[in-house]
Amino acid sequence: MDLNPPEKEPILNISYGVRNASPELVEKLGTSPLEGAFTQLSELKKTTSESNYNAGNIQLRFDKSTDMDYKKFEVAALIRQVFPSLDSKVSYPNVTQSSQKSIQEKKPILTYSINGPFASFEIKKIAEDILVTGLNSLEEIETIEIRGANELYLYVIYDIQKLQSLKFSRSSLENRIRNSFGRNYPGLAMNNSGESMFLEIDRSIADKSALENLLLGRVEGKAIYLKDVATLTLQESAPQSFYRINGNNSVNLTITNRDGVNKVLLAQKIKELMIASEGSLPEGFDVRLEFDDTSFLDKELKKIYKRSGLSILILVVFIFLINRNLKYLLTLFLGIIVNVSLTVIILYLLKVNIHMYSLAGLTISFGLIVDNAIIMIDHLHKHKNRKVFLALLAASLTTIVALLMVFLLPEDDRRNLGEFSVVVAVMLGVSLLVALLFTPAMYDLLFGAKQKAVKRLTLPQLRKRVVAFSRFSRFIGFTAKFRKTFVALLILLFGLPVFYLPSSWEGHEWYNKTVGNSYYQEEIRPYVDKSLGGSFRMFVRGVFEKSSYREAERTRLYVNATLPFGNTLEQMNFIMTEFEVFLKGVEGVDKFVTTVRSGQNARIEITFKEAYETSALPYRLKGKLAMKSTDWSGVRWGIYGVGQGFSTGPGGEGIPSFRAELRGYNYSELEKQSEILAEKLLSHRRIQEVNTNERRGWNEKKTEEYVLRFDQKLLAMAGANQYEVVNALNDLSQHEQPSLFLEVDNDMYGVVVKEKNLIVFQSLTLKIVV
Repeated sequence: MDLNPPEKEPILNISYGVRNASPELVEKLGTSPLEGAFTQLSELKKTTSESNYNAGNIQLRFDKSTDMDYKKFEVAALIRQVFPSLDSKVSYPNVTQSSQKSIQEKKPILTYSINGPFASFEIKKIAEDILVTGLNSLEEIETIEIRGANELYLYVIYDIQKLQSLKFSRSSLENRIRNSFGRNYPGLAMNNSGESMFLEIDRSIADKSALENLLLGRVEGKAIYLKDVATLTLQESAPQSFYRINGNNSVNLTITNRDGVNKVLLAQKIKELMIASEGSLPEGFDVRLEFDDTSFLDKELKKIYKRSGLSILILVVFIFLINRNLKYLLTLFLGIIVNVSLTVIILYLLKVNIHMYSLAGLTISFGLIVDNAIIMIDHLHKHKNRKVFLALLAASLTTIVALLMVFLLPEDDRRNLGEFSVVVAVMLGVSLLVALLFTPAMYDLLFGAKQKAVKRLTLPQLRKRVVAFSRFSRFIGFTAKFRKTFVALLILLFGLPVFYLPSSWEGHEWYNKTVGNSYYQEEIRPYVDKSLGGSFRMFVRGVFEKSSYREAERTRLYVNATLPFGNTLEQMNFIMTEFEVFLKGVEGVDKFVTTVRSGQNARIEITFKEAYETSALPYRLKGKLAMKSTDWSGVRWGIYGVGQGFSTGPGGEGIPSFRAELRGYNYSELEKQSEILAEKLLSHRRIQEVNTNERRGWNEKKTEEYVLRFDQKLLAMAGANQYEVVNALNDLSQHEQPSLFLEVDNDMYGVVVKEKNLIVFQSLTLKIVV
């Protein structure tokens, strides 16, 4: 159960890593061999690859009718064949099938905040042991993330001067720790019974004292231990991102569903499990539901159920008031039940997704299927035969064919209306079978033989019929007498497209002097367009040109912020905090969720209380946020969600309007040809710049980097080399991510090796260090 139709694309993504490799090397070692292997796949429509630093990705797009499970198996088999021949730097490729959205783009269906009298990392561990363990029993859940808690890392903080005096480096410390502890599996061993058994070497640490007493080596006969050159501390890591609800810091549990599951039922199961698990939490813990993305979907479903029930009730009451016959009503009501039941079975076999549009199709179809049933039973009641079925068939087929024209639309337009059309078409098709087979059978069963005689009209009824036919005959005669007038009125009522006439027509002087004349355009045309345009002009001007498309979802405002490369997480977080303080004072805002991913990207998602969703508040708030964003001119803002999109801030680098795309199988030769083409283009006096290494899209940002160009002669005179200089800079650099993981007392910790006096490099300090 989804709010909107899911996007289905027959795409497989193959991702892989190549250690310490440039894009050219990734292309040579990983991308090209894998692409060559995938060319033998059948039903392959398009192959797209991307080679970046240290990683690559290949996207395979297949025909829509392709069995993707089989293709995934086939791709995995090809990778197993090719992988042994790849370079040792290439990691084993990972194959994933594209779904509606990537995990990063998916919205969590439920978000809980967890508070307790402990540090955030302890709250996270308790939540993982109790809450996450209970939720893992639900297969419909795709991801469970705990945000807002910092990891507990083991920091190895060394003194660079002491380290260098003993001829050690940061990398040597890391390698020594990595090779001395942990678990590894050297191979297999055969026991006396001839059974093969795995060998496991367990070198886990009972406490950090074992790590402190790690022998690094000997210098002048003296044993050097890790504690001699570094201190070990167990502490929370620096935050890598921020996730807040209504500006409050807390540990948040976010749950994302798999594709194709019933979100409403899944949310109910999760809530029940969370309530059951809360009793196992330590005293002082508080778990609150902060965000429920299924509440809007649940509300919309209840609306549809209510409307469907009311439509059936109104039809039943209306039919009963006209016929006042319970048997007649029972025949129609049972026909509706049979029709809906058969439709559900057929839709299940056709694998039609259930969402708001398909349910709306069911609701709309009730009137159409009841119409067929009424016509058939009324014809049986009066004429005692089924000859009206041909008329029903023709009328229903006309509607079905008109609906199926949706499948001739482009892919994007077809997505929302495709399954809606299928539902209505299936309902109409089933209603024909019910009208032909079920309705006559029920009629014979309930009314019996006494209804087989043709009912004769009484004398008053015959008189009324004669009067009605006489009036109708006189009306037809009157319209036939003034048929030209009536035809002209009908044409004018529909409208002539004179409002489409252009104000000028180049090269046609007669047109510009008459219709294009300024007096006609300013004084006469407004009246001519209104009088001759008719209802067609009203539709074009009032509906078609002013219409817009929106998804059936809850009203939201999004505030996206982008900073240039080089800004820190703390700087971006400070800017978002300013907006959070502003939003706390806005009445009518239900929740605002802030996500600060890095120093370059952040987002605030704002939802409103139900009473304010359709008011002017979202529009006014969008304008106020746009005004506030101008206080931060260095930030590129994107504020949208309600009404027209809004954007302020500096434009940044633009993507060129004119592109020349070169394709080929040899990247090196292709690069040479692009340079030759660039030289020819630059010879044109109006062309100022040609970039042969342009970005692929807006999401790629140009950045600056320091380039060290070594003087090899000076290095040789100093008795050093490039490798030693780079290692020295690495030893002094800021390191916050763990370089390895160790198991200490049955708990896994990341190990961060860094210098105690970190240097934040700038151009001047870099020159001094070098």
